[in-house]
Amino acid sequence: MGYDYYNHISPKAKVKEVREFLSLLGYQPVERGQGDIDKSLWWYYYFKDDDYESFTGITAVIGLSDGKNTVVNLHTKILL
Repeated sequence: MGYDYYNHISPKAKVKEVREFLSLLGYQPVERGQGDIDKSLWWYYYFKDDDYESFTGITAVIGLSDGKNTVVNLHTKILL
């Protein structure tokens, strides 16, 4: 359970540029495991210990919609 935000990036943007932008914002790349099925997704995670707003962190997933347009999905968890 949580909040999801989908951001459809300009078709001119490249995945590499989006990944660099997330890194500038403080997101850390999540290492891919051997069990990963979809190699066309890039996972990032943001968490800051000294900020109550990051209590559960934020997950960012970069992917391609319809195989061509870059989409970033941001997800925050809700603790009940």
